[in-house]
Amino acid sequence: MFSSFWPRTAAIHRPESTWLAMLAGCVAGILLPLGILLIGWAVELSFAAVLGTMPNTVSVGPFVLQTSWLNAGTSALRGVLGLIVLLAIIALIKYLAVLLNERAANYAALDFDVQVQKLLFKKSSALATEHGLSGQRSVLHEIQNDSLPKVRDAVASWYVAWPRFLLHVVLLLALASAIHPWLTAAAVVGLLVLRTVYFYLESLRRKQRPVHLERWRASREKLLYLCDTAPLLAAIHDTEDTAHEYQSQLQSYRQTGLQLVEAGGWKSPTIRLLTILLATVLAILIAIRVLDRESSIGLGGAVALCTAVAISVYSFSRIGIAMARRREAETPVHQIVNYLSQGESSEGDRVRIEPEKIERELTFDHLTIRESTGKKLLDDISLSLKPGQLTAIVGTDRFQTRALAELCLGFGKPDSGRMLIDGNDSIDVSRTALQRLS
Repeated sequence: MFSSFWPRTAAIHRPESTWLAMLAGCVAGILLPLGILLIGWAVELSFAAVLGTMPNTVSVGPFVLQTSWLNAGTSALRGVLGLIVLLAIIALIKYLAVLLNERAANYAALDFDVQVQKLLFKKSSALATEHGLSGQRSVLHEIQNDSLPKVRDAVASWYVAWPRFLLHVVLLLALASAIHPWLTAAAVVGLLVLRTVYFYLESLRRKQRPVHLERWRASREKLLYLCDTAPLLAAIHDTEDTAHEYQSQLQSYRQTGLQLVEAGGWKSPTIRLLTILLATVLAILIAIRVLDRESSIGLGGAVALCTAVAISVYSFSRIGIAMARRREAETPVHQIVNYLSQGESSEGDRVRIEPEKIERELTFDHLTIRESTGKKLLDDISLSLKPGQLTAIVGTDRFQTRALAELCLGFGKPDSGRMLIDGNDSIDVSRTALQRLS
């Protein structure tokens, strides 16, 4: 994995919005465990309100809340309302932090895009003398249409996930482990098993889907063929054979269609049965602990534990998605960096001629020009252009004719062959003179 989205060698600098995104992500990541803890206390206090009592303390695992801080007197209901108001305030702050985190991440991605666009404009102009403009078009188009969008999406995804979801995983698992470590371990293992099976089935589905699509298409075409030719086939072959063939293709069509319709990890019966089984086992374990009078975990602790584990596994998945996008963006980043890091040629101190005008002709002698990818743009072109003569150049690719015009203006150099001005090789003519003459 590359070390940074901001390689200094290509003059790409890290936007300040990335720091704002990370700060907002930290705030959002810290507030979520606190909100879950408040939910646990509220559930415990609600249970006490149903019993008509106002306890001095409510606890979620080792986390104890003095109810006197709620200023609710002897009313447990007022205490619950106080916790709900506090939870609403925390939820609002977290929402604003998440909103700021996502916007700052998108701004960072857009800043990256704008930086690269400016650098591409400067670099393409600087390389025009060496490679021409048409010669760079394949690389520039690939960067613009493929590489740059991938990296931009990876930047946005990364700064949404980092460090927000990392804090979710660490702090939520710490909270759940503090409430009950063994139940936390059991829940995490169960969810990871479910996630592993899901991704395994998804990988199989992605491999099998093209095969199912091809079989479905072939069966559909065969059915259409049999519908069109059934009377003719019946005249040549046994009618029962034709009907049997039609039924066989129809059955294949139906089975393949069902496989396509039911494709998807969460639609798999295996996933659904495994989810029910794991949820049942976890519910039984939690119920045993909650109903045990000597247990330190109550109903609020169970709610907090389950919520924390579920969100931590989800956050872990989001981190995995962000890292996968970052790995996928590695090659596009290298492509952008390699293009922007190309050296620029200079004419140096070589003395070049500067003719005042073209006396006889401008000649292309077995000229070959390649794109920056190595693909031939023009191959073995020979042509003479005379002053005062109107010449039309027609090509199947507009970049081929553009390449000739650019060469006349001093942009780009032939890979083989020569461009002659009154018998003088164009490499001996200064670029300003070429532009003036053209």
